[in-house]
Amino acid sequence: GRVLDGEGQPVEDALIEAWVPGATTGTVLPGLPGLFRTHSGEGGAFRLALPRHGVAGEPAAYVTLFARGLTKHQFTAVFIGDEVDPPLLGQVPEARRATLQAAAVEGGGYRWDIQLQGPSETVFLDFA
Repeated sequence: GRVLDGEGQPVEDALIEAWVPGATTGTVLPGLPGLFRTHSGEGGAFRLALPRHGVAGEPAAYVTLFARGLTKHQFTAVFIGDEVDPPLLGQVPEARRATLQAAAVEGGGYRWDIQLQGPSETVFLDFA
């Protein structure tokens, strides 16, 4: 995917952390299963190779985003486009759900862009 600012311009220095519920591997520390970390680069592009976890009703990953211009990190989640009725996604207005869904791409895999502001802004979450 790509990280984009409110004007659709790439954010080339964002840090993306993803936690995959139920995963037994990760890329950050051996003792922290399910935690993956990457950064955006040229064109705002990033890549995460996440395992399919099989935890019913959970997103493919919970995501934390750190980027310039953000006064605090943002929380969101990504769902695989073919998952059926996950409870968290059901709490998001239907018109905004697509911002949390990774779409299948030709050749395999999924693509999910993170838009920081604007009409296509990714839904960011507050956790209590």
